[in-house]
Amino acid sequence: MRETTTTNAAIMIATILAIIAIITPSAHAELMLDSIQFDPAIISSGDTVDIVAQFHETGIVTAQSHLGDPAYRFKITLEQDDTISREYTSLEDAEGQDLQGIITRGGYFNKRFRVKVNDNAPAGSYGFRLTGQWMHNGNPTESEQYLRFTMPVKKQGIALSIANVVSNPEKVRSGDKNILLTTTITNTGEKTAKNVRIKLDYPDGLSSSYTNNNDLSLGSIGAGQERPVQLYIDTDRTIKAGLYNIAYTLTYQDTDNNEYISNGAFPFVVKKRPDIIITESEGEGTAGGTITMRVTVKNQGEETADAVDVRILKQSSQPFEMDVRSDYLGQLRPGETGTAIFTIEASDDAEAKLHRLNVIIRAKGDSSEGDENIYTFTESAAIDITGPAPNHYPLYAGAFLATVIIVAIIMGMAKRKNEKKR
Repeated sequence: MRETTTTNAAIMIATILAIIAIITPSAHAELMLDSIQFDPAIISSGDTVDIVAQFHETGIVTAQSHLGDPAYRFKITLEQDDTISREYTSLEDAEGQDLQGIITRGGYFNKRFRVKVNDNAPAGSYGFRLTGQWMHNGNPTESEQYLRFTMPVKKQGIALSIANVVSNPEKVRSGDKNILLTTTITNTGEKTAKNVRIKLDYPDGLSSSYTNNNDLSLGSIGAGQERPVQLYIDTDRTIKAGLYNIAYTLTYQDTDNNEYISNGAFPFVVKKRPDIIITESEGEGTAGGTITMRVTVKNQGEETADAVDVRILKQSSQPFEMDVRSDYLGQLRPGETGTAIFTIEASDDAEAKLHRLNVIIRAKGDSSEGDENIYTFTESAAIDITGPAPNHYPLYAGAFLATVIIVAIIMGMAKRKNEKKR
């Protein structure tokens, strides 16, 4: 009998607890999304989006006591909830701004959040979640609640790209000047880009041919449109052959004056070439004398030079004459040297000093490497006039006088001999 009574009491307690569980609301809050709006309504890559969420909280027994106590605060934040949103968006306002209403049991709450969609974001559904939690003096009083939603990115906004970079000459070599680079900037997006500007950052050995030619303003480029660009660059004489990357920065605005920056690079190839310099020149003599001048040249380039010819260019005012003005050296491989020899006649009035003569070195590229160019290098060589021409007049006068005396003596002796015979 006592066992039956105990069993009935247990059943009654369980029944009462079940009834209480049914009629008592959950002790934890639950967020319910009522509506969500996006501004702009059609979202493209590059947009800054205002997300206005209207939601309400249900199931909090102590909601009224929480709302009446300033120590309690219901904290809610916006978070990225999937890989694509984390990679292609950034949260500009994750805490949100209150628009109207307060959290009450069954009440509505409006909050505005702000998200920035990256310029290169693809079309798709981007997952986000609202995370809510009651806080008491900054400490959580219960577990977090989540409300998930998706934001559709339907169009690619502004998408600027550089394509078809062409150089003139087609094969660029070290020392080339005023190389014309022609390219096209295309907007493959769905929005107009305005105030488009491109700035190039050249690696060592490359430079702009003209001041500020690496920083160009291109105006507006509409959706699906393209803009041709021309740039002029120089290569240093000592730059090594190889592949270089020219970095560029594109800055632009959309029609809402939002600013964007896009960085990239395009390849630029420098080919081998010969590069001939004078390493030594020697020539010394006096005014009025004959001078042997030696000019040593070296191919410091990365390509063999064929048909190397060294030529002296004399200005009309310079006191020198020469019958042969050039010397043919033939082929010079990279690192090889050769010496050109010239015979120069210095005029009697040549000033005693170091004179500099212009030297033109001509060479052909290595045809076996596909280089049919003719290269010209302008250098200079020195010739030293150490003093005036020697004065030979006293010597000539003495010799003439001695000759006259000898002739007179001989004639006198001959005359006396003839007189004796008579």
